[in-house]
Amino acid sequence: MTNDRPYRKARTPLQAVNELKINAAKYFDPELCRFFVEKVLGFGW
Repeated sequence: MTNDRPYRKARTPLQAVNELKINAAKYFDPELCRFFVEKVLGFGW
């Protein structure tokens, strides 16, 4: 999400975290998302 693609510009890290939060239960495992955001990226949930 944070790299440029031919079809879209890169998102900022904060935008990527918000995308993970919004789609945590829809597309991504919510527990894994929370762990990744808090422990790996260092953002608050």
